[in-house]
Amino acid sequence: MLVFNLHRGFLACIIVFIINPMVFAYSYLDEYDPGLYIGGQLGLAGTNEGDDVENYFKTLSNHKIRRGGLGGKLFLGYSFNRYFSLEGGGTIYPDNKYEGWFSGMFRNISEDFKSKLYTLDLMAKGTLPFGYSGWNGYLKLGLALVKSKFSYSLGDRQRRVTFLHKDNSFTPKVGYAVGIGYQFNEHFGLDVSISGVYSSDKVKLEDEGKKVPGAVMWGLGFTYKF
Repeated sequence: MLVFNLHRGFLACIIVFIINPMVFAYSYLDEYDPGLYIGGQLGLAGTNEGDDVENYFKTLSNHKIRRGGLGGKLFLGYSFNRYFSLEGGGTIYPDNKYEGWFSGMFRNISEDFKSKLYTLDLMAKGTLPFGYSGWNGYLKLGLALVKSKFSYSLGDRQRRVTFLHKDNSFTPKVGYAVGIGYQFNEHFGLDVSISGVYSSDKVKLEDEGKKVPGAVMWGLGFTYKF
């Protein structure tokens, strides 16, 4: 009889251990308060400029090319329910820098090309919770205003001439993000994602900086809901 009671008590503990988290998870999923949240992302990023500029600098006898690096984003959002939110934010992408130099008749000549990209965006976010696990997948889509800067110069140590200094106004493009996240509680979550700006434009030296390229970032992010 004692053994039977012990087995029954042990079974009851197992049932409580399994069901209790599900009850809390169901309660959390069922009782959701709309509200403001903030978030950020940090990761490897780069602009989709194409290969025209890089291929040109590779023809020089000496060259140094740096494309991509660390990018970051901050945003503010409002969640209407567990499945739909609106976000507004800004992203800074790493600079691209191309340097080349060669020997002239009397002195060494060098040239360089630099590009910078910033974005402001307004995105609609759809979230799909994966049951009661805390995991979720999401998709963001919206308007991204892209600010691009380009400069090209040629010269030597004594004299340098800037042939191009283009500071484009904000250009509308399509912003996007796809990610997987984990919600630790009703306030704090982490996610990994690929995000960016879509543009078919490619940068060429002869375009004088008029083309606005796209960009992409593979990032680790967080959200905090107030």
